[in-house]
Amino acid sequence: MRFVPVKTPEQQGILCVHRLREGFKEERTACINRIRGLLAEFGVMLQQSPRALRTHLHDILEDTTNDIARTARIALQRALMHWQELDEHLHWCEQRITAHCKEDAQVQRAAAIKGLGPLTASAMVATVGDFKQFKNGAQFAAWLGLTPRQNSSGGKSNLGAITKRGDSYLRTLLV
Repeated sequence: MRFVPVKTPEQQGILCVHRLREGFKEERTACINRIRGLLAEFGVMLQQSPRALRTHLHDILEDTTNDIARTARIALQRALMHWQELDEHLHWCEQRITAHCKEDAQVQRAAAIKGLGPLTASAMVATVGDFKQFKNGAQFAAWLGLTPRQNSSGGKSNLGAITKRGDSYLRTLLV
C-alpha cells in the first residue's frame, strides 16, 4: 500500500499560487471571449488573437461612427479594465512562482531538466515533495497517470489509454 506524504505549508502555499494562476488564466480567456462576442453583436469582427483585440479595442471604443451603443461602450470599457486587472494578477502569480524557483534548490534542480521551465518545475516539486518516494521514473509516471492502462488475458497484453489517475494540473503542464 502506498501512503501519501503530507504536504508542507510551503508546498501548499506555492500550490495555491499555481491554482490562482490557472483560475486567472481561465477567467482572462473567458473575458476575452466575452468582449469578442459583445463586439460581434454590433457587427465588429476581429482576428481570433488577444493581441489583435487589445490593439483594436481602444480605437473601436473611441470611434463614435460605429453602431456600438453608449451603454455597450461603457460595458466594454469595464470589461477591458477587468482584462487588464486579470493580466496584473497573472503577472503577480508568475513573479511569485519565479521567486520560488530562485529560492528553492530542489526546484532549480528540476528546472535544469531539459524541457522543464520554472513553472512546471515549481508545480512538480510542490505537488510531489520528496522524489525519493519513487524508485524510478516509471513509478513517477504511473503515479502521475501517464502510463497506459493494461489489460492482460491469456498471455496477451493489451495497452489502453493513459490512466489519468494523478494530479491533472501537473499532467497538463508536463504533456
